[in-house]
Amino acid sequence: MIKLLLTLVILATTIFSDPLSFSVLRKHDRHYEVNKETYRNQEVTVNYPQIAGLGNRDREQAINYTLKNEALKVPMLYADDDKNVHLEMNYAIKEQTSNRLSVIYSGMGVVPDAAYPTNLLYTTNMDILTGKRLSLPDIVDIDAGFIETFKNGEYKPYDPELEIGQEIKEWIGEQSDEAWIAAFEQADDLSDKNAMSVYSYLTDDALGISFNVPHALGDHAEVEIPYKELKGSLHESIDSRNGERKK
Repeated sequence: MIKLLLTLVILATTIFSDPLSFSVLRKHDRHYEVNKETYRNQEVTVNYPQIAGLGNRDREQAINYTLKNEALKVPMLYADDDKNVHLEMNYAIKEQTSNRLSVIYSGMGVVPDAAYPTNLLYTTNMDILTGKRLSLPDIVDIDAGFIETFKNGEYKPYDPELEIGQEIKEWIGEQSDEAWIAAFEQADDLSDKNAMSVYSYLTDDALGISFNVPHALGDHAEVEIPYKELKGSLHESIDSRNGERKK
């Protein structure tokens, strides 16, 4: 009996003195599901995620409302220009933890009489703990140091045939630091304010940034920066092993 009590005391001391250990033990609390929903209207199809089983009804509804609303902003923008647009968008989950959900949407839009179809990409990052959407300025400090780190990030082609890493690096370098700072400050906003169409996403070990490039370079490009290289810029330290925030 004494041995059992000592074991329980040691276990309790470990849990409450080491937040990382507690975080690991609580991984089973991530029991929320991500399910696919589909919006269809004539030639427009958008697949988007909805969560279930979060355990907090109000927060779950708030998250699902934001996920749907953000997913359908692009087709609504196209609808204002041309009702005959053909648009297909699918999503992928880039990170799913008890703290965050990061969604990336990709697809193609075709407007009648346009010279060519447009490759599209946008994202939605959700803070599961608060039910609020995260934008790039919520994740990192937008300053000269971050711009330099971004320029050294790794280009991630969305199409294996796009072997244009050097061209993308050159295009990034042609834009001034001031232009990038202004663009990043408007990141993740699906409106005209986000002129360079900058969108961020999170993975288990890196921050991803997508931005518009000329059609010859694929319409959009993505750069990923490992969290370990963002120690001076991240608003909260992140455990690169599993994407969980350290308290």
